[in-house]
This record gives sequence, structure tokens and C-alpha cells, in this order.
Amino acid sequence: MEWIQVPIESRFVVDLVIALVFCEALLLIALLKSSGQRSRVPEFLIPLASGAVLLLALRSSVGEETSVWLNLLLAVAGMFHLWDLKTRWPGRQDTREES
Repeated sequence: MEWIQVPIESRFVVDLVIALVFCEALLLIALLKSSGQRSRVPEFLIPLASGAVLLLALRSSVGEETSVWLNLLLAVAGMFHLWDLKTRWPGRQDTREES
């Protein structure tokens, strides 16, 4: 991708945001564990993981990474997103009456 000229500072900004997301995850884990809500940890970490992997994909696109690596990161982010949707989707109840 020679036609895209990205200054080195852009990569640093993405790295900084990734580090902030990591710190946010650690803080959330600590707060949830200290408040006795350990079961809610995945509820917060799954969307953060999806966003973090998207940030890694952005980082690889502004860097010199191959398109295979970028596609893999996007696929992993999509899987985290689907997992998040599955955990948030309300359970379907069977409304058929038993005969």
C-alpha cells in the first residue's frame, strides 16, 4: 500500500489507544472482582476484546503488515462481536403448547 502515506505518529496514537483499552480492561476486572460481581466480567470484556482486535487491525493497516494478517484480525474481531451479540440476545422461549 505505497499510495497511503501514514506518519509514524499515527501508529503511536493507535498503540496508545490500545494501551488505554488494556488499562480499562484491567480496571474493570479489578472493580468487578472487588464488588463481588465476578460473573459480569465477560459482559464487559467481550466488547472490549472486539474493539481491541479492531484497533490491532487498524494498527496493522497503517503499518507494514500483510493483508493476510489484517484479514485474520478482522475475522477474530467479527467472532468476538458475534459472541457479544449471542450473549446479549434475549433467549427465545418456546411458545408451543404441549399436547
